[in-house]
Amino acid sequence: MDATMQTKQAPVPTFTHRRSLKRALRRNITAYLFLLPFLFLMCTFILGAAVFGLALSLYHVNYGIDTPRFIGLDNFRYLWDQFQNNRDNFEFGIGLKNIVVYAFFVIIGQTVLALSYALLLNQPLKGRSLLRTAIYLPSVTSSVAISLIFVYLYNNGGAINAFLSIFHIHGPDWLNNPNTALPAIMIMNVYTTAPTFMILFLAALQGLPVSLYEAAKVDGASGFDLFRYITLPLLRPTMFLIVAVGTIGAFQTFDQIAVMTQGGPLNATVTPVYSIYDTAFKQYHYGLGASMAAVLFAIILVVTLIQRRFIDTNIQY
Repeated sequence: MDATMQTKQAPVPTFTHRRSLKRALRRNITAYLFLLPFLFLMCTFILGAAVFGLALSLYHVNYGIDTPRFIGLDNFRYLWDQFQNNRDNFEFGIGLKNIVVYAFFVIIGQTVLALSYALLLNQPLKGRSLLRTAIYLPSVTSSVAISLIFVYLYNNGGAINAFLSIFHIHGPDWLNNPNTALPAIMIMNVYTTAPTFMILFLAALQGLPVSLYEAAKVDGASGFDLFRYITLPLLRPTMFLIVAVGTIGAFQTFDQIAVMTQGGPLNATVTPVYSIYDTAFKQYHYGLGASMAAVLFAIILVVTLIQRRFIDTNIQY
């Protein structure tokens, strides 16, 4: 029979090949055993809690008062009705409006400040390690502690108004004025979150190819040209990561609000997560609170996908 007509048989695994497969299998098993504690915690307290919360949104739950009963999508219908007919007094709707403004300015502020920090600390400065530590310190400090410090700074007789009085400027009652309460919390959040993102920018800057900068300098490019045409385009993947993570963090803002203003004054600082907390744990409407959380998750997902669509992360050298 012609050799071309013969059926090709799969090669028989050699002893060396089988041994390498066993080694790879052992490595995979070892890796998953190390990951097992984290996977257990993630499945139990993140994925499990998310599934439970989604199921809870389909029930009328008022623990200690009524028996939980299945109501389908009635919680979501109630939210939609409130959005349409009572949007000026609906706390969750007001929180969504506030958080859009809050997220817009905080994301821009923390991204610009984080990049500025990274560009500064990427230079060969004297005492650079000490400066890095001083800048990064707010990120490792408890958000509750930082919030309490800023409560005192924003008081009528606090350090900020005392500083403004040097220039004969009468500072407002920052956290009790509806016009200044949310901007005051924005400034604090930018100050405390920018150092975390600075680390990502700094790592990305130190990984950029030096040859591109050297070639551009030979061609007569200025420092601004290097930043505009080389640094910024090459930082697009890191920029997307920071904007996406910053958006998620901004939409989930809670502890600063709970410590500093409790959503006041006049709902000027209420956020969706604080409204969910108020509905579920103060008014004991757990099902309605869970439906609010599901709506917030959908909004964050859509916003992140839109950002992914418009921020180009592909780079070419």
